[in-house]
Amino acid sequence: MRKKIQDIKKNQPKHINVEQEKTKETHIAIHKNVVPEKEPKTKESALTKKEKSLNNSEKSTKRIKGRKEKREKDQPTPEKKISDINVVFMGTGNFASEVLKGAYKRPHANIVGIVTQPDKKIGRKKSTIHRTLAPNPVRDFAKENEIQLFQPPKIDEDAITKIKKMKPHIIVVASYGKLLPKSLLNLPQYGAINIHTSLLPKLRGASPVQNALLLGFKKTGVTIMQMDEGLDTGDILAQEETEIQEHEKYDELLHRLSQIAAKLIEELSPKYFTGEVTPKPQNHSQATLCQLIDREDGHIQWTETTQEIYNRYRALYPWPGIFSYWEEKENQMMRIKLRSVFPYNATLLTEEEKELQPGTVFIGRDQLCIKTFDGALIIEALQPECKVVMPIYDFINGHKTFEGSVLR
Repeated sequence: MRKKIQDIKKNQPKHINVEQEKTKETHIAIHKNVVPEKEPKTKESALTKKEKSLNNSEKSTKRIKGRKEKREKDQPTPEKKISDINVVFMGTGNFASEVLKGAYKRPHANIVGIVTQPDKKIGRKKSTIHRTLAPNPVRDFAKENEIQLFQPPKIDEDAITKIKKMKPHIIVVASYGKLLPKSLLNLPQYGAINIHTSLLPKLRGASPVQNALLLGFKKTGVTIMQMDEGLDTGDILAQEETEIQEHEKYDELLHRLSQIAAKLIEELSPKYFTGEVTPKPQNHSQATLCQLIDREDGHIQWTETTQEIYNRYRALYPWPGIFSYWEEKENQMMRIKLRSVFPYNATLLTEEEKELQPGTVFIGRDQLCIKTFDGALIIEALQPECKVVMPIYDFINGHKTFEGSVLR
């Protein structure tokens, strides 16, 4: 029985492991320096590999596309990027205040600090009771909105150190009134930009709106420029022109320009921070400088034309205002500010009125007028020195000798 089983096992075919046999053959071939023959590629296997390759390529493309779409979806918009930019605002006065208010309302304005001029007292110098702080709407805005306020007497190393602690990415300047040193201009990542109320390079300097009116300009505008060490000499980033209205006064024009400036900086900001704005160098050969304005610029020269005097009135309203001197009594001069003034129609002048000396006060067509070089001005209200503004006829009723006198 045992012998029969052994015979059956002996005659049973052996189980062959194909992989083992291939490996064995390969080893023998290597040992004998013989490279085993590769199996011929069939048409079916080639197509299968090609299909696999295409499938892998499509999958890889889909993965890359998916990752790209995810990155684009997660990427912050320019508006969100801008909201992370720290702004230090530097300015003084009504224009700066209006620009600041406009900028503060924008979602991309993260104002971390406000720098303005130190507080000044106004009133009688000899009186301690009647002296009060001069209005500073920029200072008031900072306090109302709980924004860090800094009022340095000058921009020195200590001031720059304090501004540096505010960590600004950009400094925005509007009517600050002082030149800024290079060390401060180079401090922020995006430098410093200035909002100027003229069409640069015309009327560089501190009083461009008054000068535009004084010179009888028909147009002016707002320029936003990169700041350098010069006086309004930096490259232009944006500019908008506007017509000056016939009877527009300084305070009215300045307010309108502040609205233009707020809109212009809102339009510029997203493009500026994403590098889409190309700065444009100024044509320095066309540059003009402003005349500095002081109180004595309001003194009327009656030998000027009606339009020239009216332009002066518009340019210097409300400060310092235009004024003249009236000899109320012999050797006693009264300084009078003219508060409401309009050109008189020169065609209505009589022959006698045309011959009057410039500066002569007369009644023309039931209106109080003052003779100019080529016509006359209508005066509706005035303000004697140290007194309140009053209608012209109230003043005449109390000063009978005013009519017919000559102002100086």
